Parts: sequence; C-alpha cells; structure tokens
Amino acid sequence: MTQPYVRCVLGIKLYELHTTRDPQRRFNQRMKAKFWRQGMASQKWEFGTVQKRSNNPTGCIALGNPAYQVTILISNLFYDPQIPGVYTLPITCPRPAFMYGYYTIDLYHIQQRVLEFQEQ
Repeated sequence: MTQPYVRCVLGIKLYELHTTRDPQRRFNQRMKAKFWRQGMASQKWEFGTVQKRSNNPTGCIALGNPAYQVTILISNLFYDPQIPGVYTLPITCPRPAFMYGYYTIDLYHIQQRVLEFQEQ
C-alpha cells in the first residue's frame, strides 16, 4: 500500500465450488480474506467450509470466534488527512469518542451469506 490516504484494505476471494457438500447439503467452498494496513504485515484467513487442497473443514464454524474476525480501527475507516495548500484552523477540535473504537467483521457471517446465495 503506497497511498498515504488509504489506511486499510480488506479483500475477499471466493473460489469455485467443490463437488462435496456440507451437512446442510450445500456445496463446500473455499473462501479467503486478506487484510492490509499501512505499515503493518498483512493478515490472511481461510474461512470457507473446507481447507485448501483438501476436504477438511476450517475452524470457521460459528459466530464470535476471534480467530475469524477482522477488527478495524474506526479512525482508519474514516481517515481524513489534511489536504496540502488548503487553509486549516490553527487549533484542532477533539475527535468524537467513537473514532477511537473498533469495527469488527465476523467472517462466519460472510461465509453463511455466500452459502445462502449459492442455492439461488
């Protein structure tokens, strides 16, 4: 990531359906998420119903599993850098308290939505 105004990027890749099915009779599917942040190593998750090159299930089997959650600082989502050449006040206003909070994306929820739409 070379643009200073882009603080984080989340990419999700959906692979082709497997020929095997899960207990709900939906086709197994691999899914991968990758999260990039400025100045930090990227994070990766395999969160589909099966692991890469096998039919072994992943650990993404329920909501609330911290190993399959992406946590993003809200101030990174709504990053507002100063624009060079534009007048800014010499004082700064305090940021709202919610800007110091976090936003969490549960990959299990995304997995289940993908599997639901697979049936349509």
